[in-house]
Amino acid sequence: MTTVERYQSAVLGDTINLDFYAYNNNALVDINQFHRVEIYFLDPTEITDSNIDGRTIKTIVLPSNITRIDEGHYRVVLEVSDTLFEVGNFIDVWKVKFNNYDEDFTPIENQFRVSTDLRETHDRPFIYDCDFSFSPKKITKGSKQYLKIGFRPTVHTDIGTGTIEQELFDRFYYNLKRTGNLFIKIEMIEGCGYNSEFPLMNIKTDPEWTPTDIRGDNEAYHLLDVTESQSDYDLGVYFIQFKVDIQGQEIISRKFYLQIYD
Repeated sequence: MTTVERYQSAVLGDTINLDFYAYNNNALVDINQFHRVEIYFLDPTEITDSNIDGRTIKTIVLPSNITRIDEGHYRVVLEVSDTLFEVGNFIDVWKVKFNNYDEDFTPIENQFRVSTDLRETHDRPFIYDCDFSFSPKKITKGSKQYLKIGFRPTVHTDIGTGTIEQELFDRFYYNLKRTGNLFIKIEMIEGCGYNSEFPLMNIKTDPEWTPTDIRGDNEAYHLLDVTESQSDYDLGVYFIQFKVDIQGQEIISRKFYLQIYD
Protein backbone atom coordinates (compact mmCIF):
# COMPACT_ATOMS: atom_id res chain seq x y z
CA MET A 1 0.00 0.00 0.00
CA THR A 2 1.32 3.46 0.92
CA THR A 3 3.10 5.33 3.71
CA VAL A 4 0.89 7.78 5.62
CA GLU A 5 1.25 10.09 8.60
CA ARG A 6 -0.45 9.60 11.94
CA TYR A 7 -3.37 11.90 11.10
CA GLN A 8 -3.93 10.65 7.59
CA SER A 9 -6.21 7.83 6.62
CA ALA A 10 -4.53 4.45 7.08
CA VAL A 11 -5.89 1.10 5.93
CA LEU A 12 -4.68 -2.43 6.50
CA GLY A 13 -1.46 -2.96 4.59
CA ASP A 14 -0.28 0.66 4.94
CA THR A 15 2.80 1.90 6.77
CA ILE A 16 2.22 4.64 9.36
CA ASN A 17 4.78 7.19 10.53
CA LEU A 18 4.07 7.57 14.24
CA ASP A 19 5.86 10.81 15.11
CA PHE A 20 6.62 11.97 18.64
CA TYR A 21 7.69 15.50 19.63
CA ALA A 22 9.20 16.50 22.99
CA TYR A 23 9.27 20.12 24.20
CA ASN A 24 10.69 21.96 27.18
CA ASN A 25 9.88 25.66 27.63
CA ASN A 26 8.46 25.73 24.10
CA ALA A 27 11.68 24.37 22.57
CA LEU A 28 12.21 20.93 21.04
CA VAL A 29 14.52 18.90 23.27
CA ASP A 30 15.81 15.35 23.14
CA ILE A 31 14.50 12.58 25.36
CA ASN A 32 17.02 11.22 27.87
CA GLN A 33 15.93 7.58 27.51
CA PHE A 34 13.25 5.46 25.85
CA HIS A 35 12.02 2.26 27.46
CA ARG A 36 9.70 1.14 24.65
CA VAL A 37 6.57 2.02 22.67
CA GLU A 38 3.48 -0.11 23.29
CA ILE A 39 0.81 -0.34 20.58
CA TYR A 40 -2.71 -1.08 21.83
CA PHE A 41 -5.97 -1.77 20.02
CA LEU A 42 -8.99 -0.21 21.72
CA ASP A 43 -11.29 -3.22 21.54
CA PRO A 44 -14.89 -2.37 22.46
CA THR A 45 -15.55 -6.05 23.28
CA GLU A 46 -12.83 -6.00 25.97
CA ILE A 47 -14.15 -3.04 27.98
CA THR A 48 -14.43 -3.81 31.70
CA ASP A 49 -14.39 -1.88 34.96
CA SER A 50 -10.63 -2.40 35.12
CA ASN A 51 -10.04 -1.82 31.39
CA ILE A 52 -12.28 1.13 30.59
CA ASP A 53 -11.12 1.62 26.99
CA GLY A 54 -10.67 -2.06 26.12
CA ARG A 55 -6.97 -1.71 25.33
CA THR A 56 -5.37 -4.88 24.01
CA ILE A 57 -1.62 -5.05 23.35
CA LYS A 58 -0.72 -5.62 19.70
CA THR A 59 3.01 -5.09 19.53
CA ILE A 60 5.96 -3.55 21.39
CA VAL A 61 8.58 -1.36 19.71
CA LEU A 62 12.04 -1.42 21.28
CA PRO A 63 14.35 1.65 21.43
CA SER A 64 16.50 0.25 18.61
CA ASN A 65 13.51 0.76 16.28
CA ILE A 66 12.85 4.36 17.35
CA THR A 67 14.40 6.81 14.88
CA ARG A 68 15.59 10.27 15.88
CA ILE A 69 14.54 12.60 13.05
CA ASP A 70 15.81 15.80 14.61
CA GLU A 71 16.20 17.35 18.03
CA GLY A 72 13.12 16.40 20.05
CA HIS A 73 11.52 14.65 17.05
CA TYR A 74 11.28 10.86 16.93
CA ARG A 75 9.50 8.32 14.75
CA VAL A 76 8.30 4.75 14.82
CA VAL A 77 7.54 3.27 11.39
CA LEU A 78 4.64 0.87 11.89
CA GLU A 79 3.60 -1.67 9.27
CA VAL A 80 -0.12 -2.26 9.65
CA SER A 81 -0.33 -5.88 8.53
CA ASP A 82 -3.73 -7.53 8.31
CA THR A 83 -2.39 -10.53 10.27
CA LEU A 84 -1.81 -8.43 13.41
CA PHE A 85 -3.94 -5.31 13.11
CA GLU A 86 -7.61 -4.65 12.48
CA VAL A 87 -9.92 -1.76 11.68
CA GLY A 88 -10.48 0.57 14.62
CA ASN A 89 -8.84 2.93 17.09
CA PHE A 90 -5.34 2.48 18.50
CA ILE A 91 -3.02 4.19 20.97
CA ASP A 92 0.76 4.23 21.01
CA VAL A 93 2.19 4.59 24.51
CA TRP A 94 5.74 5.99 24.60
CA LYS A 95 7.51 5.25 27.90
CA VAL A 96 10.25 7.83 28.39
CA LYS A 97 12.60 9.46 30.85
CA PHE A 98 12.92 13.18 30.20
CA ASN A 99 15.94 13.65 32.47
CA ASN A 100 18.79 11.46 33.71
CA TYR A 101 17.59 11.92 37.32
CA ASP A 102 14.08 10.58 36.63
CA GLU A 103 13.47 7.40 38.58
CA ASP A 104 10.52 6.10 36.57
CA PHE A 105 9.51 6.10 32.93
CA THR A 106 6.61 8.41 32.06
CA PRO A 107 3.93 7.00 29.73
CA ILE A 108 2.85 9.38 26.93
CA GLU A 109 -0.25 8.36 24.97
CA ASN A 110 -1.03 9.27 21.35
CA GLN A 111 -3.76 8.07 19.03
CA PHE A 112 -4.16 6.80 15.48
CA ARG A 113 -6.85 4.99 13.52
CA VAL A 114 -6.99 2.23 10.93
CA SER A 115 -9.95 2.62 8.57
CA THR A 116 -11.74 0.30 6.24
CA ASP A 117 -10.51 0.00 2.68
CA LEU A 118 -13.28 2.15 1.25
CA ARG A 119 -14.25 1.39 -2.31
CA GLU A 120 -16.89 3.41 -4.12
CA THR A 121 -18.14 3.86 -7.66
CA HIS A 122 -19.86 6.78 -9.31
CA ASP A 123 -20.70 7.93 -12.80
CA ARG A 124 -18.29 10.90 -12.55
CA PRO A 125 -15.26 11.91 -10.47
CA PHE A 126 -16.00 12.69 -6.85
CA ILE A 127 -13.68 15.71 -6.81
CA TYR A 128 -13.80 18.62 -9.16
CA ASP A 129 -12.21 21.37 -7.10
CA CYS A 130 -10.45 22.25 -3.83
CA ASP A 131 -10.63 25.36 -1.68
CA PHE A 132 -7.26 26.41 -0.25
CA SER A 133 -6.31 28.81 2.54
CA PHE A 134 -3.23 29.56 4.61
CA SER A 135 -1.98 31.63 7.56
CA PRO A 136 -0.16 33.72 8.59
CA LYS A 137 0.01 35.90 5.51
CA LYS A 138 2.68 38.23 6.94
CA ILE A 139 5.94 37.06 8.52
CA THR A 140 8.65 39.14 10.13
CA LYS A 141 12.16 38.74 8.70
CA GLY A 142 14.19 36.71 11.18
CA SER A 143 11.29 34.41 12.05
CA LYS A 144 11.13 30.65 11.78
CA GLN A 145 7.55 29.44 11.97
CA TYR A 146 4.98 27.10 10.48
CA LEU A 147 2.55 28.08 7.77
CA LYS A 148 -0.81 26.40 8.30
CA ILE A 149 -2.42 25.32 5.02
CA GLY A 150 -6.06 24.33 4.83
CA PHE A 151 -7.75 22.61 1.93
CA ARG A 152 -11.25 21.32 1.44
CA PRO A 153 -12.22 19.11 -1.50
CA THR A 154 -15.45 20.03 -3.27
CA VAL A 155 -17.35 16.80 -3.80
CA HIS A 156 -20.59 15.99 -5.63
CA THR A 157 -23.38 15.78 -3.05
CA ASP A 158 -26.35 14.63 -5.09
CA ILE A 159 -26.80 11.43 -3.06
CA GLY A 160 -29.96 11.27 -0.95
CA THR A 161 -29.50 11.85 2.78
CA GLY A 162 -30.43 9.27 5.38
CA THR A 163 -29.54 6.33 3.14
CA ILE A 164 -26.84 3.68 3.06
CA GLU A 165 -25.43 5.47 0.01
CA GLN A 166 -25.15 8.71 2.00
CA GLU A 167 -23.37 6.91 4.84
CA LEU A 168 -20.88 5.40 2.39
CA PHE A 169 -20.37 8.82 0.83
CA ASP A 170 -19.72 10.44 4.22
CA ARG A 171 -17.14 7.79 5.09
CA PHE A 172 -15.56 8.11 1.66
CA TYR A 173 -15.33 11.90 1.97
CA TYR A 174 -13.92 11.71 5.50
CA ASN A 175 -11.05 9.55 4.26
CA LEU A 176 -10.70 11.50 1.04
CA LYS A 177 -9.96 14.80 2.76
CA ARG A 178 -7.19 13.15 4.79
CA THR A 179 -5.35 11.63 1.84
CA GLY A 180 -3.30 13.05 -0.98
CA ASN A 181 0.07 14.73 -1.03
CA LEU A 182 0.00 18.48 -0.42
CA PHE A 183 2.76 20.64 -1.94
CA ILE A 184 3.81 24.29 -1.64
CA LYS A 185 5.62 26.70 -3.98
CA ILE A 186 6.92 30.17 -3.11
CA GLU A 187 8.39 32.73 -5.54
CA MET A 188 9.34 36.36 -5.05
CA ILE A 189 7.51 39.06 -7.02
CA GLU A 190 8.48 42.27 -5.24
CA GLY A 191 11.10 43.32 -2.73
CA CYS A 192 14.44 45.00 -2.15
CA GLY A 193 16.04 45.88 -5.47
CA TYR A 194 12.83 44.98 -7.31
CA ASN A 195 13.22 45.31 -11.09
CA SER A 196 9.88 46.43 -12.52
CA GLU A 197 11.18 46.36 -16.12
CA PHE A 198 12.12 42.68 -15.93
CA PRO A 199 9.84 41.17 -13.26
CA LEU A 200 11.02 37.60 -13.80
CA MET A 201 14.52 38.65 -12.80
CA ASN A 202 13.24 39.18 -9.25
CA ILE A 203 12.62 35.49 -8.63
CA LYS A 204 15.46 34.50 -6.32
CA THR A 205 15.29 30.78 -7.04
CA ASP A 206 13.66 28.49 -9.54
CA PRO A 207 10.63 27.62 -7.41
CA GLU A 208 9.65 23.98 -7.37
CA TRP A 209 6.83 22.12 -5.69
CA THR A 210 7.98 21.12 -2.20
CA PRO A 211 6.14 18.60 0.01
CA THR A 212 4.66 20.09 3.16
CA ASP A 213 6.31 19.02 6.40
CA ILE A 214 3.33 17.79 8.42
CA ARG A 215 0.07 16.43 7.04
CA GLY A 216 -3.20 16.20 8.95
CA ASP A 217 -6.94 16.15 8.48
CA ASN A 218 -7.88 18.89 5.99
CA GLU A 219 -4.65 20.70 6.76
CA ALA A 220 -0.88 20.69 6.50
CA TYR A 221 2.01 22.58 8.04
CA HIS A 222 5.17 23.87 6.39
CA LEU A 223 8.12 25.30 8.29
CA LEU A 224 9.23 28.59 6.73
CA ASP A 225 12.69 29.77 7.78
CA VAL A 226 13.22 33.49 7.07
CA THR A 227 16.08 33.97 9.52
CA GLU A 228 19.03 36.08 8.47
CA SER A 229 21.03 32.98 7.55
CA GLN A 230 18.48 32.05 4.87
CA SER A 231 19.30 34.17 1.81
CA ASP A 232 16.41 32.74 -0.23
CA TYR A 233 13.93 35.11 1.40
CA ASP A 234 14.48 38.87 1.28
CA LEU A 235 12.02 41.52 2.38
CA GLY A 236 9.15 41.76 -0.06
CA VAL A 237 5.99 40.17 -1.42
CA TYR A 238 5.84 36.59 -2.67
CA PHE A 239 3.47 34.45 -4.67
CA ILE A 240 2.54 31.31 -2.76
CA GLN A 241 0.64 28.38 -4.29
CA PHE A 242 -0.51 24.95 -3.18
CA LYS A 243 -1.05 21.70 -5.03
CA VAL A 244 -2.77 18.51 -3.92
CA ASP A 245 -2.46 15.13 -5.63
CA ILE A 246 -5.71 13.34 -4.98
CA GLN A 247 -7.83 10.81 -6.88
CA GLY A 248 -5.46 10.92 -9.84
CA GLN A 249 -5.86 14.68 -10.18
CA GLU A 250 -3.38 17.48 -9.56
CA ILE A 251 -5.33 20.48 -8.29
CA ILE A 252 -3.39 23.75 -8.07
CA SER A 253 -4.54 26.74 -6.07
CA ARG A 254 -4.69 30.31 -7.29
CA LYS A 255 -1.72 32.51 -6.39
CA PHE A 256 -1.92 33.96 -2.89
CA TYR A 257 0.29 36.72 -1.46
CA LEU A 258 2.82 36.28 1.35
CA GLN A 259 4.70 39.26 2.75
CA ILE A 260 8.05 39.22 4.58
CA TYR A 261 8.72 42.51 6.36
CA ASP A 262 10.83 44.14 9.07
